[in-house]
Amino acid sequence: MEVIQQPIKEEIIEEKKSNRRGKHSNHKTNENYKGMTEAEKRKAITKAYYDKKGKLSYAIKNRCGKYGMDKSYFDKCENIDQINEKVAEYLLSKGFNRENVKRLINRPTTYKK
Repeated sequence: MEVIQQPIKEEIIEEKKSNRRGKHSNHKTNENYKGMTEAEKRKAITKAYYDKKGKLSYAIKNRCGKYGMDKSYFDKCENIDQINEKVAEYLLSKGFNRENVKRLINRPTTYKK
């Protein structure tokens, strides 16, 4: 077997391009985050995203795991109250009585010790 030994041409190897997302000259800065450090700004953006989209997705994931429901059941839900209504309908159809359904859905999530 013959091994071809040719030097690698350095002109062919291109430098890795840096990520310029959000650094272009006409990028708008959000007024809410002015005067914050980078760490504070990142925390505020993460919290805003979680409040907007994360709570619903985690609530749906939690209910699906807890009650054995399908994610497609919650497609048109826009807030947690609608999710709880769907869960109540589902549990009532499974044979739970109204009192137990109320206890399951309205129980507090934080307990004082």
